[in-house]
Parts: sequence; C-alpha cells; structure tokens
Amino acid sequence: MTLQVSITGENLVYVGNDTVDRNGLEQKFREAVAQDANVEMHLKADRNTRYETVAETMSAARRAGLTKIGFVTQPGEGQP
Repeated sequence: MTLQVSITGENLVYVGNDTVDRNGLEQKFREAVAQDANVEMHLKADRNTRYETVAETMSAARRAGLTKIGFVTQPGEGQP
C-alpha cells in the first residue's frame, strides 16, 4: 500500500484526496499501518509549504510506525 500525502502552499495536508487536520494525521497513519505493515508514504510538498508543516507530518508518520517515506519532486521550469 502507498499513501500519497500532499501539502499545499497554504499548509493544508491531504492524504489521498482527503484533507486531514494535523491533529488527526498520526491516527490516519496508524490506520494505514494497521492495514499494511509495509505501507509506504510518498510526500509531495508545494515550494511555499512551511518547513514546520513538513517536519510535523514526517514526525506523525514516524510515531505511527511508518518507516518507508519518500519525497516526490518535480523538476523546475527549464529543467530537463
């Protein structure tokens, strides 16, 4: 199972298509780990996202038992 986690420039956190309050993130991640102990999280953050929001999201994932966390990036304009 793969969790697609996105953080907008307004610091809203989405898991899949659902907006998740930062206070509910750890529980959402725990539910995913309960379904599949090998779940992976793919994290994509807007360039305007505050570092604090990314760090809090990653910390919630670790506390929930997620150990496979990857970052999704896109090349900038003019990049090959």
